Amino acid sequence: MRCKSCGYRLWNAVPGGCSECGAPWRFEDFRFVPGLVQFCCTTCGRAYMGTDADGLPLPRSFVCSGCGTELDLSRMRALPAPDITDDSAMVVEHAWSERKRFGRWRAFWTTVGQSLGNPRRLVTSLPQRPSLLGALWFAVLAVFIPTSIAVAPVFIVPFGMMPLRGSVMQTQQWLSVVGGFLLILVLSALTILLAAAISALFTHLLLRWTGGVKRSLRWTLCTSLYCLGPFVCSALPCCGVYLVLVTMTWSYISFIIATMELHKTGALRATFVVLAPPIGSNLIGGALAYWFIVGP
Repeated sequence: MRCKSCGYRLWNAVPGGCSECGAPWRFEDFRFVPGLVQFCCTTCGRAYMGTDADGLPLPRSFVCSGCGTELDLSRMRALPAPDITDDSAMVVEHAWSERKRFGRWRAFWTTVGQSLGNPRRLVTSLPQRPSLLGALWFAVLAVFIPTSIAVAPVFIVPFGMMPLRGSVMQTQQWLSVVGGFLLILVLSALTILLAAAISALFTHLLLRWTGGVKRSLRWTLCTSLYCLGPFVCSALPCCGVYLVLVTMTWSYISFIIATMELHKTGALRATFVVLAPPIGSNLIGGALAYWFIVGP
């Protein structure tokens, strides 16, 4: 357990301000492995094991059985259980949420790797209160940049074939190419991001209707956005644009696995709540298109 500002070791310290840099901290800012951290009374040293989902003691406030002192998390010290190392006692930190310490480049690709191959770790490493803005920023980078690389060749060829006047391309033609490129790029990226957000909303509603949820809508939305990592495959030269269906399928599979871990549900239920919204919207869209084209 280290200060999120300077990295100073906070074990055996009482919550408040970091003794190294003064940054405020509390136990709720961290996630511990349940059963591997003991929280000690500052008066008599009596230890209580953290057993809830975040590795914190239950209840949060109680009377110490050793000395009778009224305790809560703000008046306790934490130590790893005997024979447990510091790193083993902590849940692995979410790289993108700690990108200032990890480095943005490293944090981005670490999160993409978890989205591609380890969605469970992606979910379990999220902070206590995941940042929706941070998840959206990651999704924008994971979708916008690969989409721009995939769409660019569609415009590069016409750009190069445009007639030249002297040695300068006609301004109107140049503007039309750039404008068309930006329009297609923005619309493609916004469509993917909006679809992920709407899918997450309906997924959360279906989870509520089919047995309840373990986490809030914020968690489901953030998870959906972080599961867009597979879209970076669209940046592969030449063939990236043809992998859209593959990356989209991969993203849904990641979201299903992450939903199983996030809401502690089975594979069948997670598959249903994740795939029902896109399948349903496609069926409705197809029916409406048929109605407008063929008629009632």
